[in-house]
Amino acid sequence: MNDAAARRFPVALAEAHIRGIENGLLGKQTLAWMMGVSADDIEIDGPIAPTPMSASVLADALGL
Repeated sequence: MNDAAARRFPVALAEAHIRGIENGLLGKQTLAWMMGVSADDIEIDGPIAPTPMSASVLADALGL
């Protein structure tokens, strides 16, 4: 009975969620719910945010 009540999702759906998290399109909460774990337990990181550039550095890079 426990197996019948367990959540089951197609592997392709879980993989799509993982790609969405990696690309910054989705949060971890839905995947965590699908897997029955806490979002803090999922060790998938989103994209690294670019480092902000100052206006003077940008102007120098553009030769202005």
